[in-house]
Parts: sequence; structure tokens; C-alpha cells
Amino acid sequence: MMYIVAYDITDNRRRSRLFKAIKGFGTWSQFSVFECDLDKKQVGQMQRIIEKIVEASEDSVKIYPLCLSCLDGAEIIGIGRIARKPDIIIV
Repeated sequence: MMYIVAYDITDNRRRSRLFKAIKGFGTWSQFSVFECDLDKKQVGQMQRIIEKIVEASEDSVKIYPLCLSCLDGAEIIGIGRIARKPDIIIV
């Protein structure tokens, strides 16, 4: 399933740590936004890592799941593309 992860982190050090952590799970698409194609286990791992980095009283991280029909309806105005894992074709 595709997840959009958006964050607002007040501390530069925490922001850098979070960026590096989420980068291991998905594609950086905009300043504080990642697109992550994850299964349930992976999203759980990502959430646990995020919880260890953020300061809940100061920071905000939002994880939005996108179903396939929502993803197919996504539109981009300007440059860019939706990050997706390629279909696997066995010949």
C-alpha cells in the first residue's frame, strides 16, 4: 500500500535524523513529504522509528494511507511523478 508521510519538525537535528530514517522507506517527493510503498510490517517498523525520533510535544508527523483507486486518481500539476514500485513480470 502507498503511504504519504508529511512532517513538520521544529529541531534541525531531529529533522535531519527523521529525513534519513524515512528515506530508507520511500521516495522523497517534496520538502517534507515522502511517498512510501510499504506492507503492514514495514509501516509498523517506520512508525516505531519515527516515534523514537520525534518530540511529540513539538513535532508533527502524519502518515496517510492511499488505496490503489485513490493513487490512480492522483494528479500532478507541474513536474514530477507518483513513486511506485514497478510491476514484476516473470518471463
